[in-house]
Amino acid sequence: MPEIGIRQLKNDASEIIRAVREERMEYIITLRGEPVAVLRPLAPIERDADAILDLAADVFSGLDEHELTELAALIERRPDFFARTAPTDA
Repeated sequence: MPEIGIRQLKNDASEIIRAVREERMEYIITLRGEPVAVLRPLAPIERDADAILDLAADVFSGLDEHELTELAALIERRPDFFARTAPTDA
């Protein structure tokens, strides 16, 4: 994984972000030669989670107070209904 300093990141931010987005590049960010962070593209699940949260916000914004109260009660009674397990590698 290539290393880039803070100054290079500042000067070439557009090109670096393009490489991360389009070429799935990953970089170690350094400060005075010491690694301090990793810049990497979001995994598909992270992008999907953002899309799901946006969709949920759209759906829930249309509910009135009574419907939101009923939904909260359902979640409280059935937390297992909303539970998800992470996929496992076979």
